[in-house]
Amino acid sequence: MERSDESKISLEFLPVPEHIKTLLMDLELLSRIKDKKISIKRKEFVEKSFYGTFKRFITREDRFKTLEGIDHIISNAIAAVTQYPDYKEIIMKYLQKAKVGMKNLFTIYDTDEGFKGKLTIIIELIPK
Repeated sequence: MERSDESKISLEFLPVPEHIKTLLMDLELLSRIKDKKISIKRKEFVEKSFYGTFKRFITREDRFKTLEGIDHIISNAIAAVTQYPDYKEIIMKYLQKAKVGMKNLFTIYDTDEGFKGKLTIIIELIPK
């Protein structure tokens, strides 16, 4: 099968390293943020309720851990773009999707200006 554009490489022709798959899954998780808080450690969404708050307290997760986790995922994705040029296109696609979900955190943490400021910086550092 001949490709029309030599600069584009389809993932179906490359064995995808596990850490790239994990990174893409993490970015996909971020893209799905809507109206619930996220547990980066457990890779799940948590209701805004007493139970959700209690669950996050028990697992020692808070908004600062959330920001730390998001920053880690985004930093790894940006680094992977340069380290793995064969996967640049797909990583960038998932980074842009993650940006949309991350912006939904502004309404979840609407009264925390510090959180929103740090999140804004993380989002702004994502290449276009």
